[in-house]
Formats: sequence, structure tokens, C-alpha cells
Amino acid sequence: MPAKRILHKFKLNEISAVDRPAQIHATALIMKRAKLDPDLPGDEDSPKKTKSAGKSVDTKTKTPGGSKMPKEKTLDELTSENETLKKQMAVLTTLSAFSDEEKTFYKGLDESAQAAFIAKSAQDRTDEVEMSKSADPVIYTSLDGSQFRKSDDSRIVASAKRADLMEKRFNEAAEKSNDLSLEKRAAVELGKLPGEAKVHINILKALDTIKDETDRAAALTAIRAGAHAMTKNFERRGSSEEGGGKTALEQLDNIAKKHAKDNNMDFYKAYDEVLKTPEGSELYSQTLN
Repeated sequence: MPAKRILHKFKLNEISAVDRPAQIHATALIMKRAKLDPDLPGDEDSPKKTKSAGKSVDTKTKTPGGSKMPKEKTLDELTSENETLKKQMAVLTTLSAFSDEEKTFYKGLDESAQAAFIAKSAQDRTDEVEMSKSADPVIYTSLDGSQFRKSDDSRIVASAKRADLMEKRFNEAAEKSNDLSLEKRAAVELGKLPGEAKVHINILKALDTIKDETDRAAALTAIRAGAHAMTKNFERRGSSEEGGGKTALEQLDNIAKKHAKDNNMDFYKAYDEVLKTPEGSELYSQTLN
């Protein structure tokens, strides 16, 4: 085994970390220490310059930009900062566990009251929130679920009520318009089925809730087929005034089909438009006789 050679005096310009080192078992120990600065507190007695290898070396520590390094914090300062961070973390952890009601209540407190609220147990916080709710009850709940309490600005509450009233009136008007359209459809498509017009409207509404378009069309076709079959029992034939021919219901049906084809639209939309014409209105009135 060759004798080991130990180097005592040499200069290293660079130490690199590599995946395949030339000297696998070689180790390097690196130590760093800030130079003393007589301008910093605690270093007043240190010399501004020291001798190193026969040369004068300035011991003032500066950053690459030329500014002085910040003063190192004492153990007491670091301990104090650590305790402050722990308290802040504890507050954030507690706040993250708050319910929405507790968060809203917490935001309305001043700084000292917030600290006292956080220090309480979970049950005590819940009790305090419930107590505040009883002292400030809900006086109005809007259509979208928003709650207004006694302490809220009365003008805001009044504005919410007016908005809800307008929305209700709009919805009622839209529902009446829809019912009128359905009533006309029901009279044409289901007029000969047993039941009042309201029952027929509800049948069409129920059909409209079928999501699958194919299934909805099949169900409506089956009902309309039954309605059309029943109209034959009421058809007048060979009348001298009419000279024979189709019923008013069948004429409406054919006109609507032609209108839908000519205008490339849905059959039932075409029905609605035909009913608004003088001819359609007259045929519709005949179906009611």
C-alpha cells in the first residue's frame, strides 16, 4: 500500500460539488466569520486594521454594494420576535376554525374585544355570538336568502324589500304570460281530454320538465294522439254550411305545420304564432264551441 501524503500548505481557489469526484474520501471544512467593525456597537475596542501575512487588512464588514452589514440581533431580541410570531400563528389558527357567523361577529369588534374573543373557549364564543343575535334579531330575509338585522340601515332594508317586490311582480307577470300561451296550446292539443283548462296546463308544464328531448316529444305525441282521436267523436261531417272537410283543430294543425316548415321553427312556436293571426284566432274559437 503506497504511503499517504499529507499536504499542509496549499491554496484552493475553488471547491466544486460533483457526482464523480477524483478523491472520493476527501473532505473539506469551510468556516465563515464576520470581520470586526469598530463602527458597530460592541466592536468599539477592536482595531480598525489587523495584520495578516505582513499586510494591513481593513476589518470593516461591508456588503457587495458598499453598505454596512446590518447589526446582528441579540438572543433576547430573537426570542422576543419568536414569541410574537408564535402568538400571531395562534391567532391565525384560531380564526381559521371560526364559523362564518363568528368571523362576521369578530370583524365588528374593536382590537381589545377581538383579543378577548379569541382567548375564549369555542363554546363561550358560540354563546356570545348567539347572545348578540338575540339582541339584534333578523327583521327581514330577502328572496336570495340575505338576512337583515335590526341594527342595519333602514334604507338598505327598504331597498331590499322594493327589489323583492319588483321581482315578485315580474315573475307573476311572466307566469301569467306563460300560462296564457300554455292555455292556448292545451285548448288546441288537449281540449278534448277530460278535465278543466288548468289541468291541461299542468299536463303541459309536467311535460316540459322532461329533460330528454326525445322522451318529451314522444310523451307529447302520445297525449296529442289521444286528444286527436277523441276529437273525431265531435267532428261534423257533410254540413251544408261547411261543405264537409276537416275540423278546426285539424286545420290549425296543418297551418301550424306549414308555418313551422316555411319559417324553419319549432312546431309549437309556430302554433303560438298562428293563434295570433285572424284565421288562427277564428279556428281557435271554433274549437271551444
